[in-house]
This record gives sequence, C-alpha cells and structure tokens, in this order.
Amino acid sequence: MFGNILLGFISVILTFSPYLARNAYFDNLFRFQSLPNARNWFEGLVITLGSVGIGLSLFYTFIKKKNGSIHVLIAVVILMIGFFFNQERIPLPMRNNLLGGEMFFIFLMSFTLAVAGAAVEWLMD
Repeated sequence: MFGNILLGFISVILTFSPYLARNAYFDNLFRFQSLPNARNWFEGLVITLGSVGIGLSLFYTFIKKKNGSIHVLIAVVILMIGFFFNQERIPLPMRNNLLGGEMFFIFLMSFTLAVAGAAVEWLMD
C-alpha cells in the first residue's frame, strides 16, 4: 500500500511539473527569470500520463495490488518522447531558470517515477 501511495505522490509532482517549473512565486523567491508560458503537446502528454498514473495508484491502493510496472512504462514513454522532443539530448539545467526549466524537471521526475515503480514492482511485497 505504501508503494502505491509513493507512486501516486511522484505522479502528482510529475503531473504538475510543467507548472511548478514556471511558478512566478518561486522565480521571484530565488530571483530567477521566468520561462515563457508557451503550451505544447509534450506538456499535454506529461499531464495526461501523470494523471493516468495518479488514477492507477489510487485504484491499486484500495485493491492492494502492486502496479509498479505500469508506472515504469509511463515514465519510460515520457523519457523517450522527451528525449526526442528535446532534439535527442538529455535536458540539462539552463542558466537563470528554476531547476533548469520544465524539461529538466520532467526528466528528473520521470526518472524518479521509473526507479520507484521498479522498486514497488520487484522489491516490495
């Protein structure tokens, strides 16, 4: 049960990561310049798949099953599409932006979701 709650929490952060990386409050707090508020299809994909991850973790929390492999699949899809969307390179932090902008934050949260999904599926009972 704890593993599914952990996956749900990481999925929540992943879902809101396009907004968290461009939050004006954090930009002003840390004196970073804000990224432009352009929407694109990759952000929609991240929000959709993150929402699916939240729903699956809630569903499996109440029926007490493991669902880590599905979260690993969600994270790998986001990582691969983000890799090609970012012109086939790993997104590195950009200067003067909180956490290097949304691409790096999405990359970081997807990788964390993949590792946590593997831990829930194969290491926890």
